[in-house]
Amino acid sequence: MKIQWHENDHFSLTSKTASVAINPQQNHKNDVVCYTAINPEENTNEPFSIALPGEFEVSDVLIKVKKTPNENALVYRFFIDEISVVFFSGLENVPETSFIEGLGESVDIAIVALSEKFNAAAAKKLLGEVQPRITILGGDKNMIATSATTFNINKKEENPISVSRSGLPSESTEVWVLC
Repeated sequence: MKIQWHENDHFSLTSKTASVAINPQQNHKNDVVCYTAINPEENTNEPFSIALPGEFEVSDVLIKVKKTPNENALVYRFFIDEISVVFFSGLENVPETSFIEGLGESVDIAIVALSEKFNAAAAKKLLGEVQPRITILGGDKNMIATSATTFNINKKEENPISVSRSGLPSESTEVWVLC
């Protein structure tokens, strides 16, 4: 699978069978387009658009979407190329433990969009609950730059970056920023 950070909270995941755009700023050709704000103002002409909670399967990609309690944000869990990816954006608070547990076990990759309302300290607390093998930071570039004091960041010059199940770290969580 390939993961690409475009800017802000816009990422794309590309598998052997599908392409998924998350919070795209412009209309791209993708199999699935996902929005983390419920009922986005902009709708696309993409073949499959998701902006509400539920479970979906498109081109061998399983997608589970949950609404955060007391917030108007959606959290996505993707099962793609045998890798579990959870995407967090638009958060203002760390969700309750029961919400995190409801996402399921064994998160391989967590993608977290930082903002003024959800900074590195909040992300660190969230990731302590989720315990992914890889964390990829996105969102506000200034917030990412200041997160170096909270996280031991590994800057990846590759963007997109290829990730395989066999290439996931086994001992500890790595924190990446895609340049």
